[in-house]
Amino acid sequence: MGPIGRAACFIQKRQGVGHNIWNKCIKLTCQNKINNSFGMNKRYLSIHEYLSVELLKENNIACPRGFAAKTPEEAEEKALELQNICGSDVDLVIKAQILSGGRGLGYFKENNFEGGVHICRNSMEVKSISKKMLNNTLVTKQTGQDGKKCNTVFICERFYIRTERYVAFLLDRTSQGISLLGSSVGGSSIEEISKKNPDTIHKIGIDIRTGLSAGQAREFCEKIGFKNNQLNIVSDMILNLYNIFKKYDCTLLEINPLAETNDGRVLCCDAKLNFDDNAEYRQKKIFEKRDLTQEDNIEIEAKKYNLNYVSLDGNIACMVNGAGLAMATLDLLLIHKGSPCNFLDVGGGATVEEITGALKIINENEQ
Repeated sequence: MGPIGRAACFIQKRQGVGHNIWNKCIKLTCQNKINNSFGMNKRYLSIHEYLSVELLKENNIACPRGFAAKTPEEAEEKALELQNICGSDVDLVIKAQILSGGRGLGYFKENNFEGGVHICRNSMEVKSISKKMLNNTLVTKQTGQDGKKCNTVFICERFYIRTERYVAFLLDRTSQGISLLGSSVGGSSIEEISKKNPDTIHKIGIDIRTGLSAGQAREFCEKIGFKNNQLNIVSDMILNLYNIFKKYDCTLLEINPLAETNDGRVLCCDAKLNFDDNAEYRQKKIFEKRDLTQEDNIEIEAKKYNLNYVSLDGNIACMVNGAGLAMATLDLLLIHKGSPCNFLDVGGGATVEEITGALKIINENEQ
């Protein structure tokens, strides 16, 4: 992603525009999704998969059974506990926990171990795999070459999926409300679904004053392919997910896949939840789950000084008063073949301490 695209998403963040994941035709280019993902990372808190699953379970959403672990010994212990619950003949899945997609196709820098998701037959295999994951850096297409450190693994039951679907609630700046998006095809990235199977994608706009009705939820579930008894079950699940979205000030609640298993269960197999930074004061328990090791150290430091900062890839430092002027400055640098190393808006009411902090951050940037 180019610096202008990254900074543009940051401007969207300042304006509080929410997640514009879909355009009016509900079709995205990959670049648009990347840009918006960047905006979400800067504007919204993301939590790890295992924490998202825990939150959903607390609110009576059916999810895979599993446990998190931070050491190989704990991973082995949790794997034994899980097989005692699910049955000794049940295979296990171990997943590296970093805030990035594409973990299954990634690799660990320190030992070149391939894949952040593995199937294991027993607790000994779980312990062996976790040793190769924990405290190592997982590189994926989304992280770039720097990768992100894996401090936790998630061990969950393996199940056999009959069908996969996609469901997401998100803020829609076009309608200034909430959108419910879904597809009868799931499992792969939503970009791929929109390219290969655009006719399977459905969208419902939700009026925040009246909320999501039972009739709307049922109609939506029919459109993405649920029938008979499962239609009633999933309709109730969708209403519950909507209530979770509102209750916790989410900006994105994505279930991919929402799976029907071969034994008839419907499970939220993988969940991604993002939360509005502006709601930190009333979602303190959620924000205590923040993993600062997954975030840019410079941007964490900038936040301490109330600065709007985004790291870029160039070598020209920028410190500007006003987001619009900062964007124009980036434009001018690129027009004249320059390359900015940051977006930094100090704001109109910056104090001496904040300006000093901004200069300190710029001077310590090795770029």
